[in-house]
Amino acid sequence: MCFKLLITSLFLLLLNGCMTLAPSEQSLLANQTPIASYDYAETLNNIRMLNPDIHADIVEVEQKDGNKSVGIHVKQKNPEFVVLYFGPNNFPIEKHYINVLPLMLEMNADVYWFDYRGFGFTGGEATLASLTSDAKHVFNTINNKSDNSIVVHGLSLGSILAIDLAANEKVSHLVLEGSVSNVNDWMDEVFVNEAKYSYGIPTLLGYVIKPFVNVKPSKELLEIDNVSSLNKHEGNLLMLSAEDDWETPPSINKSLYKSLTNIKNKELHVFENVGHLNLLTSPNVVDTYLKFLRR
Repeated sequence: MCFKLLITSLFLLLLNGCMTLAPSEQSLLANQTPIASYDYAETLNNIRMLNPDIHADIVEVEQKDGNKSVGIHVKQKNPEFVVLYFGPNNFPIEKHYINVLPLMLEMNADVYWFDYRGFGFTGGEATLASLTSDAKHVFNTINNKSDNSIVVHGLSLGSILAIDLAANEKVSHLVLEGSVSNVNDWMDEVFVNEAKYSYGIPTLLGYVIKPFVNVKPSKELLEIDNVSSLNKHEGNLLMLSAEDDWETPPSINKSLYKSLTNIKNKELHVFENVGHLNLLTSPNVVDTYLKFLRR
């Protein structure tokens, strides 16, 4: 079966010469239907069940264009830290909180977490420019009313927003999961895995067809340069990578880490038996995270 698929695929590629893939801002930010307001209570109740001593409330920040970023504030009695969390694409609070909040509660951290435009609790239409602007406004709003310095934490798409934020604002502690250097390097690194896990193409066939595929990201995606932006960060940096993460594998995180020549206080840790979305569920993360924040 695989041999027939290989021969067929090679024939089609040779017949057509080459295939072009054009990932775009729209494909990266495929919007989903926001959750109706009456579902807020169910999500909050589920979060409160994690620890009866916490307070969990819906918070809103009005953006400069009038759109409201809607999210949660998980508050502890005597928090040691305040974390502003930027999550992955297409995994809003109600789908992803179980992978994040248990660790934050164990660290005795208050958490602010806002869904992106067009995702989860927040309405509107997402673009990279609007998400970047929203992230900065949310950070400054929270930072202005907090007695603690804000720890900025981003996963995947959230890491891109967190990096841009740290390049332009004063962030004492930046935590990144599942980061990339730029879109071209990322696409080159994960092409075979993407073909395998998203489209069912065998690994060997993925390597065979890769040279025949021309990847042309859109202008907006090409403008993502995490190496340049992250080197502007003046605070502390903790990079976390999951050994089983095929979407943003450790290799590309290590490449980004090695390119950071201007950051003095930086760490990179790779954790076993976890993947792209559940790294923070590893029992080994909490000690690493706390040591980073307390130094």
